[in-house]
Amino acid sequence: MTSNRNQVLVLLTALLVLALLFAASWTAHMKSRGGTPRTTSALPASQPAVPASGPRVNPSVNDTTSGGGGRDPDRVKRVIESSNVSINFWGKIQDQSGKPLPDVKILYSVRRMGMNILGTPTYRTDVGETKSDASGAFAINGKQGDGIEFDSFQKAGYQLSSRTARTFAYVQAPTIFTPDQHHPVVFTMVKPANPLQLTEITKRISVPCDGTPVTFDLTNNSPNDRRRLKISCLREPAFGPVPARNYPWSLTMTLDGGGFVSLDPGGFYQAPAQGYQPETTYKMSGVGAAWQSTIAVNFYIKTGDNLYGRLSVQFSLNNKDPDALMGLDAVLNETGSRDLEMQGVP
Repeated sequence: MTSNRNQVLVLLTALLVLALLFAASWTAHMKSRGGTPRTTSALPASQPAVPASGPRVNPSVNDTTSGGGGRDPDRVKRVIESSNVSINFWGKIQDQSGKPLPDVKILYSVRRMGMNILGTPTYRTDVGETKSDASGAFAINGKQGDGIEFDSFQKAGYQLSSRTARTFAYVQAPTIFTPDQHHPVVFTMVKPANPLQLTEITKRISVPCDGTPVTFDLTNNSPNDRRRLKISCLREPAFGPVPARNYPWSLTMTLDGGGFVSLDPGGFYQAPAQGYQPETTYKMSGVGAAWQSTIAVNFYIKTGDNLYGRLSVQFSLNNKDPDALMGLDAVLNETGSRDLEMQGVP
């Protein structure tokens, strides 16, 4: 009996020694790797998520580890300090005719970087609200973050132009925004016309290159000679062998009783009352680096029966075909109003 008990004690002692040797070996192994075993855990459910869109922040946010593989609190702090800058913004709100819009409710958010209890960089969003004054102006000052995003502009009967930028980055991004109190950012709000009052006309036509005019009416219904658009193209030579490029050509468009006014794609959504020219011509001399065989232009238009609208023209010709190709997209306000809704603009 005593002999068996002694054998068990010897066996237990041997197992204890082996366990101590294994523990010492594991500790030495981890020290040789420069750290100790670490566990990971999910962020708390209340942790704000990084927005899918918005200003790009300093890329060093992903480089906040120490040489031993752990988070370096000092480096995290430096990243946060470099990513949160003073947010000052000056803006002005106007309608499609350029008149200031007062009392517009503006909702905005400022994204800023912080650090959670685990020492990990996080993002938080501070939401704010302001209004435009009698001159349409507004200012946002005293915020900290890496950028500002405008969530909405609210005024009864108006909507923000779809062309208007809403996000402005103050820290590293493809384009850094620089605020200027003396040159505020202009936001255009549109008072849309009734879509039923706007007539859309789309044409795809061939235009002979020998100067023979092509005519059609800006209408989807019965012919109307007071909305007649005449187009002619002249290429030299009109027939026979034509060089691959640098050949002279011209395009002329005429709108009898009405006319054209050049339209900046970012312009207002209301046609001007005057300044219309009954004819417009584009010429390529055949020499110089600016020569091209295609054009894309935009106009406000006025018809002979005093309807206002806009017209987009895409024109293309080459040295092989006797005809040029032209695409026209027009919108007319059938009520005679100069208000235009820029439909289909991204």
